[in-house]
Amino acid sequence: MTQRVLVHTAPACDWRTRGRLLKHYGGEARPCVLGPPEAFSDTPAPMSPDWWFWPRIEPEQTGPNSRSVAGRLNQSCCGWPQPPTAPEFYEAVRAEDPTRRQRTIVYAFGLEADEVEVAQAWAEHAYTWRELVRALHRARFDVYTRIRAINQHAVIGHMYGIDLWTG
Repeated sequence: MTQRVLVHTAPACDWRTRGRLLKHYGGEARPCVLGPPEAFSDTPAPMSPDWWFWPRIEPEQTGPNSRSVAGRLNQSCCGWPQPPTAPEFYEAVRAEDPTRRQRTIVYAFGLEADEVEVAQAWAEHAYTWRELVRALHRARFDVYTRIRAINQHAVIGHMYGIDLWTG
């Protein structure tokens, strides 16, 4: 009989320890804890967004007016008394001391956006990976299936000399 170790016994702030425990005891390959912002790249998408997508997007549909962010928020938050906008999300991601509404907007985007939409918003310069992860930490984001998908982008950190999985 194999012994399973609860990942939650590792200190909450020690993300790398959790990853090592999971690997050592045969758990999943990536932890269910959102990685630290420093593990993610802080550089914007490398090319203009129209290189990434077809049909072509206009420059006014990038940055604060990201088409992907606007589409996701319009679909997922249409029942809100005051639905959020893409520029409001753009400000929420960058807020140092976010309001409750800003945290809720970031949480809703993290919950509702699929992996493609999250990557498209990055390519449309709505945020860098580090900005998104920092905002999700501030929003106390805890949706494990989405966290796993977002953590996959931390591999980008290897290009910058950050070793996430071995310490």
